[in-house]
Amino acid sequence: MEMKAYIKMCDCPEIQEQWKLKKGDRFSFVGKIHILADYEIDALNGRKTDTDCYNEVVKSMGGHFVDHWNECRDGFTWLPRQDQIQEMLPLYDHPSTLAVFFGVFCANKEMYEGVYAKKGYGFVDKFISMEQLWLAFYMYEKHKKTWDGKKWVEEKEKE
Repeated sequence: MEMKAYIKMCDCPEIQEQWKLKKGDRFSFVGKIHILADYEIDALNGRKTDTDCYNEVVKSMGGHFVDHWNECRDGFTWLPRQDQIQEMLPLYDHPSTLAVFFGVFCANKEMYEGVYAKKGYGFVDKFISMEQLWLAFYMYEKHKKTWDGKKWVEEKEKE
């Protein structure tokens, strides 16, 4: 996966506000990708009940990292996996329904011609990973935004 592009796509309030720390979560910090372990979650949530565990996190991740995390999440970008993006779409009552809507989204000729073709690339071809494509689906379905290659753009109402 082209991580720089995916990090940029994920760095928006619509995604970041939904982040609840879980084991295995990926995130970017100062351009480096990190995957959370159980013991790190306790330390990052400020629970110092197990001093040895907390010290190990500080040692492995760096004191500045842990201090910065505890002060604010600026600089941290959650990179949801495909399954996490799919979980953010609760309006679909069954996986098969989600699959149908996703397929319609990918094959939507109007969207292809109206949004992406004008920019010189094919709609599905624009995204080089399934995570990018699912993120685009989520942002369109939930927030009516499309990716222009640099930022999320709100779709204009049809007249």
